[in-house]
Amino acid sequence: MAGIYTKENISNIYSLSPMQEGMFIDLKLFPHSTSYTQQVCFVIQGHFEMDRLYKGIDFLLERHDILRTIFVETKQGKLLQVVLKKQVAEVRYLDASHLPAPQEKINSIQEEAYNRPFDLSKGPLIRVQVIKRAQEEHIVLLTFQHIILDGWSLYTLLHELLYCYQNGSEQGLKTATPFVEYIRWIGCKSQEENAAYWKQYLAGYTRPSTIPITRVVDMGQFQPADHLISMDSELMEKLRQYAQQCKVTPYNIILTCWAFVLSKFNNTDEVVLGTVTAGRNAEIPGIKEIVGVTANTIPVRVRFPAHARMQDVIRQVQLEAIGNESHHYMSLAAIQSYSPLRQELFDHIFIYENIEWTDVAEGTALQAGMEIRNFQVHGRTHYNLEITVYPLEQYIKLLYNELVIDGDLIRAIGSHLMEVLDAVINDTGIRVDSIMQASTQPVETDTADFMDF
Repeated sequence: MAGIYTKENISNIYSLSPMQEGMFIDLKLFPHSTSYTQQVCFVIQGHFEMDRLYKGIDFLLERHDILRTIFVETKQGKLLQVVLKKQVAEVRYLDASHLPAPQEKINSIQEEAYNRPFDLSKGPLIRVQVIKRAQEEHIVLLTFQHIILDGWSLYTLLHELLYCYQNGSEQGLKTATPFVEYIRWIGCKSQEENAAYWKQYLAGYTRPSTIPITRVVDMGQFQPADHLISMDSELMEKLRQYAQQCKVTPYNIILTCWAFVLSKFNNTDEVVLGTVTAGRNAEIPGIKEIVGVTANTIPVRVRFPAHARMQDVIRQVQLEAIGNESHHYMSLAAIQSYSPLRQELFDHIFIYENIEWTDVAEGTALQAGMEIRNFQVHGRTHYNLEITVYPLEQYIKLLYNELVIDGDLIRAIGSHLMEVLDAVINDTGIRVDSIMQASTQPVETDTADFMDF
């Protein structure tokens, strides 16, 4: 490597985390795709100093190795992440306050930043743009490759950026545990034990539970669309009460209700779906403050015996989740290799986003008159459907590829999911074979015929 990629500028080299491996492979197949490109946008209201932000970004580049990391594949096919000693951040500033339509320019910049591919082998894999919209209103836009940051890390990074901006240094922040400690910890895990567990867990599951598609397109083609489902305060209170009474978590309640809907789509009594785990229970000092990708995607298998109480199914899902936590640290490709379905094991993912973005400045004494607001985070994976629950904001988002999945079907999915959830949280004794009778709201769509409601 030439230039800044000389041996003298390399600080460390190590392997990828399980989810990073999957992202690298997908991005290698579709290098111009926006899969795993993530973007966060927020507004700084009040007095703003660009120099302070520059310094804050420099502090974070020095503090976190992952922000100076590039990704390569050796001639032998081994995937590696290379930490550079120095890397210049891509930071741009634009004054759009004098333009007749500043928001149009901001939208254009945001779209360009999102659609411009990252080069994993060169970096930097994060871009920062600041746009002045009015005299005391600035838009901060961070666009990055998901391969360096998961949601938990993004929250930590934003908090530290605002802290460094306000305080002029990183003094007072906890010492950051480097991401390599997580990689080392994974390397000490027994892959033989992981393999044995997933072989047993997936044994006998030979028919995938899929989302019906209406069109077939070339791999990598994606046109994002979403459908939002509100969860009002009454529903959230009933969900909380049910969780407390049945000693299960709201996450496992909604997950199991979705699994039930999926089982009806596929006329089966058991399903496997993909879920995202945070990986923040690893036995590493400072794991909560590590900036990097500790998250992973794993399969979850749910069985629905006809006469079982739904709360018992949910409890079983929760018990299995607790039992398999030590086996989360294996790449999805490796897990899939223990199933005859391989990459067809599941075709969508379920995410529970328990992050309060409006609290990102908590603990940072912002200067008088300064306000951080309008946090927006968006991005996607390569899956044609992502179901993300935002319990703190009280809604569910169905992000889908409208090139292959019909919008009417997505709306039917949302309606049936809420019917099932409502039926379950209103009757702790409801049985699996009674849920269909409790769901009384028919959905007017041709695609609803896929379901036995």
